[in-house]
Amino acid sequence: ALGGRDYVIPDDVKLLAPPALRHRLVLAPGAEIEGLDADKVIAQILEQVAAPR
Repeated sequence: ALGGRDYVIPDDVKLLAPPALRHRLVLAPGAEIEGLDADKVIAQILEQVAAPR
């Protein structure tokens, strides 16, 4: 596990979400024109979804 832990914390998800999900996103053709890429979309999702308590 990360950091020697046997459990996952929200920071682990934030760290590993981009490399784990980047290849799974198919963005609309206009997304690049708007300056979006997969990493930016993932970052926006992580900002908007509250971490569990």
